[in-house]
Amino acid sequence: MASDPQFVRVPRTPSIRVSGDRSVTADAATDRITLAAHGFAAGDEVRLVSGTAPTGLVLNTTYFVLSPTTNDFQLSATLGGTAIDLTTAGSALVLRSLNTRLDGLGHLPTLLAAQAQLGAAGVRIDLIRVQAVGVTTAGMLRLFKHDGASARLIHELAVTAATPSATVRAFSADVSFSGGLLLEPGHSLRAASHQAEAFDLTIIQGGEF
Repeated sequence: MASDPQFVRVPRTPSIRVSGDRSVTADAATDRITLAAHGFAAGDEVRLVSGTAPTGLVLNTTYFVLSPTTNDFQLSATLGGTAIDLTTAGSALVLRSLNTRLDGLGHLPTLLAAQAQLGAAGVRIDLIRVQAVGVTTAGMLRLFKHDGASARLIHELAVTAATPSATVRAFSADVSFSGGLLLEPGHSLRAASHQAEAFDLTIIQGGEF
């Protein structure tokens, strides 16, 4: 009879940062936005939140990713629509991924990937610490389990509005999993910020089998 898998405690992981804000450039000749290894899929929702917008785009307006390649993409005003014609390149552009959908198509940084060499049965996660980097507004921090092809929502953490100061701490919370969250080999744990705000995520307790 095979013995039960042995659980071995492992130290906390380094933090990953979940953030939707990244610097981009625009090309008026090709109507494409350049961002190396952006990770977007067609239909992902984004906004330009600062800089001088290219003619054809408006700051703080939701657009949809169109015709993405590894390092660039076009934008459409509607889901599955036509590419917006950019007549100027703009400058100092910052793009925000909205991450509002629950189907895993948004930008989902990987917090931990279970690999076969870590343990035959995978990795168990007991406790994750979430720490906001700065100001937060009311929203959600979402955790997804990814099987290598698609993502499944497994937890939503309600984020409260907070403006850190000398007397007010930044938003912070722990996410615990009763009995542990198992990541089988080939699976990963990913995260997304509803409001595209920045959070540091750290696995505080967990282990491998």
